[in-house]
Amino acid sequence: MLAIQDIENLFKNTLTNETLSGIYLPLNNNPSFLEYNDVTAIMIVKKDENNKSCPVAFGETQKITNNQYYAMINIVDEEYLCQYVSVNHNKTFRECWNNKNLSILSLNNTNLFSNNLNNDNNNSISLPFSTYIIPYYTVFGDKQIKPLLEILFEETIKKLNIYNNFYVNKNMTIDIIYEGNIIKREEEEGILRNFVGFNVIDKMYIQKCTYNVESLKEFIEDCNEYYINNDCIEIDKSNLQMVTEYDKMIIGMERKDYLKHLFKLGNVEGLVQINDKGIVDGYILKMNNHIIGCYGKNEKIQINLIKSLLSKFDDTTEITFFINCQENFITTKLLRNALELNEVRRLHTSTLINKINWEKVGIIGIGCHVF
Repeated sequence: MLAIQDIENLFKNTLTNETLSGIYLPLNNNPSFLEYNDVTAIMIVKKDENNKSCPVAFGETQKITNNQYYAMINIVDEEYLCQYVSVNHNKTFRECWNNKNLSILSLNNTNLFSNNLNNDNNNSISLPFSTYIIPYYTVFGDKQIKPLLEILFEETIKKLNIYNNFYVNKNMTIDIIYEGNIIKREEEEGILRNFVGFNVIDKMYIQKCTYNVESLKEFIEDCNEYYINNDCIEIDKSNLQMVTEYDKMIIGMERKDYLKHLFKLGNVEGLVQINDKGIVDGYILKMNNHIIGCYGKNEKIQINLIKSLLSKFDDTTEITFFINCQENFITTKLLRNALELNEVRRLHTSTLINKINWEKVGIIGIGCHVF
C-alpha cells in the first residue's frame, strides 16, 4: 500500500490542500472531494530503493461544463519536474483503491532520464526545456517518453474521454501559486505552456492572502464607511436550496451538486445573508482556517459576510483565501491589511473565461473550483 504520509507530503504545497485541508482522497474511509462525480484523478507512483511505492505526481481535474475544465491539482515531486519518463497502468493499486474516479500509473524506470536527452549523434541536450529542444523532440523524440507533467495531463484528458480535438473544442484552466521554490514554479509554468499547451495567460491578478483574526478585524474597521450590521444565518438544509439558486445567478452556471458535495465533507461551514424580502444577498463558505468563497451583490454585503464569519476562527489561527485584485475598495483594503501575499497565475489552454460577475465575487474558490 501507499503510505498516507507520503501522499500528504506530496500534496502539502498544493492549492487544493490549502483549500480543502487534505480532503482530496478517500483516506482512512473519510469523505473526499474525489467522490464528486465531476472529478477525475491520476496518481503516478515509483518504487524507491527499498522497493516501497511512493507517489511522485498527482493530478485532479474537475469538469465545470461540457467545454470547460479546471485542473485543481497538478503536483509533481520536484526531483521529477525536469525529467522525461514513461508510465504504465498499475493494476494492483487500481484494484486496491477501487475508485472509479482515480487511475494509478507506475513509472517505467528503464525509460527514466535524469537531466539530459541524447540526440542521434549521442550529444547531450540539457534540460530544463529550452525553445531549442521542443521542435527537435516533437519530431524525433520517443513519444512514449515525455515530461512527467505532460503525461499527467495527457492521462487526465484520456480519462475524461475528451482526448479527440481537445485543444480545439475544450478549455482547461490551471492556477499556479508562487510560493516556496519560485524557480521550480517558473520551470513548472514553462512546461505547462510549452509541452501541455497552457498558452493563454489570464489578465486576472490573483493573490493568496494570509491573515489572522486581528488583521481581519483591522480590515473591517478600515471599512467603517461601508459598514452594515445585517444578521447572517448558518447555511443548513433548510436554506441550501436558496443559496444554490443565488450562486447560479452570480456564477451563471448550475453548481448545486458541487455545493452539496462540499457540505458532505464535514468541515465546511457557511453563512448566508437574507434581506427583509426573504431574498439571498450573499453567502460565504469556510473549511477549517480557509475561506473557500465569498459572494455578495455589493462590497458592503461582502464585508459584512467576512465580519460575521470571524467568530468561527480561533484568535491564533492563520486565515487564508484568494482574491481577484480588481480596482475596487474592498480589494485595496484587503491587500493593505494582509500579513502575507502570494501571487497566483492563471493559465488556459484555449480562451479566457468571460461573462462572470466578478464584482460580486469577493473571494474566489481557487483550489476546488474555477470561481
